Amino acid sequence: MKRTTTLSLVGLLASAATLAAVTGPAQAAPRPAADRPGVHHSTGADTHAEQDAVRAFWTKARMKAAQPRDVIRPNARPGGGGGPKGGGSTTSSLGSEWTAGRVTVGKVFFQMGSSTYVCSGNAVDDVQDGKATPNLVVTAGHCVNDGGSAYATNFMFIPKYDPSKPRDASQPLGTFVAASLHTTSQWAAQGADMYNFDVGIAKVGTNSAGQTLSQAVGTPSDIAFVGSSPSYAVNTHSFGYPQATPYDGTKLISCWGTTGPDTRGGTTDYRLPCNMTGGSSGGPWLLDATAVDPANPIDNSDVSNVQISVNSFGYRGEKNAMYGPIFGSTIQALYNSVS
Repeated sequence: MKRTTTLSLVGLLASAATLAAVTGPAQAAPRPAADRPGVHHSTGADTHAEQDAVRAFWTKARMKAAQPRDVIRPNARPGGGGGPKGGGSTTSSLGSEWTAGRVTVGKVFFQMGSSTYVCSGNAVDDVQDGKATPNLVVTAGHCVNDGGSAYATNFMFIPKYDPSKPRDASQPLGTFVAASLHTTSQWAAQGADMYNFDVGIAKVGTNSAGQTLSQAVGTPSDIAFVGSSPSYAVNTHSFGYPQATPYDGTKLISCWGTTGPDTRGGTTDYRLPCNMTGGSSGGPWLLDATAVDPANPIDNSDVSNVQISVNSFGYRGEKNAMYGPIFGSTIQALYNSVS
């Protein structure tokens, strides 16, 4: 049984949200709705037959041809600092292969219009209220929505992705197809503040063996949201499956370090030293274990299972920097709305 996580990091509060178990994916034409403030969603295929059709769509050739869905923004403030600020250690490590068994992270394959893409995502949960959320994937908003009613179709999540086994039954934990896709209304509106809210959530069905996502991965990540005075100096690991050069999308990669603010483009996002490329979008930022509980590290020696952001974008001309939105009240409302 998963234990409740107590966060010692100033400004971070754990969410208490309950998501009902559902089955189904996104393949049919999306039906968007902005039914709650700050929330935008589409529904798609939600039968086992439609889920299987999505799995059949992703042939070996299509998976190989899918392009990284990345975002490179122009500098709003050329020559800006862009370095970590706000205190804390500036020690960091750029992308390297992660082999410590992070099975909650996976690759996301999807279609946007007539093009096929790949991103990253993470299986999440929150047991602060004692109830599980067995079918939830958090990724970037631009991996589920291209603005307005333009939602992804054929959305499939593969945790613990094995590139040598591209088809459904051969993947270590199976494949999970989206029943519905959700993002913030700010991202869907594509306004000036869109990158502060570049978060997407997919509800997924069971795998071919009838397992929920939570059952398949064993221990999904918890999710945490900031209070009214967030700290920009957070020790975290970023994960993803970067596919653009120098990476090839076959390995789980991690960067780690201390975050700082965006001093280039005016977003409220975190900045993390990281050289991951396209394909890593939507991968999780997990708190270092000591940030959660200094006396009781969990999972691996240096990484907790608490997610605080996603890989979102980089700036053109700035090397080795990844930006990710703060999980504040808007993202919390999005998460709660999926319950």
